[in-house]
Amino acid sequence: MRGAERTAQELGRAFPNIPVISSTGDQPAEPIGDRPAIVVSTPGVEPVAEEGYASALLLDGDAQLQREGLDVPRRVLARWFRAASLVRPHAEGGTVVVTAADEELTGPWFAGIRWALRAVSCTDAETWACRPRCGCSV
Repeated sequence: MRGAERTAQELGRAFPNIPVISSTGDQPAEPIGDRPAIVVSTPGVEPVAEEGYASALLLDGDAQLQREGLDVPRRVLARWFRAASLVRPHAEGGTVVVTAADEELTGPWFAGIRWALRAVSCTDAETWACRPRCGCSV
């Protein structure tokens, strides 16, 4: 049994009265309605919830960030933003939680975790050329 499937089983045992939906690359879930449920998904196959998710818990941030490669922060943030985009707006009660050690979330790339997207875009620009335009102060 793989990680997402095992997590779905464990959550099903912990919350026996709440449906648990599993979505993996091998078995992606269809879009879900507005009924309460726990959804466990591997990155990239998150099913769309009709009214948006009330919350998202993004697990294993440390493991994702410790992979080899120059573009790891960019790819990890893209996955996190994709999942977070499925959550209701904060004004409607939506919440996104990322699990990772503080030391893994340092640096200007991770200003994006606080939705400071202008700062992230400036970090990626050559010699921070966009700073005067967007007014960010990373």
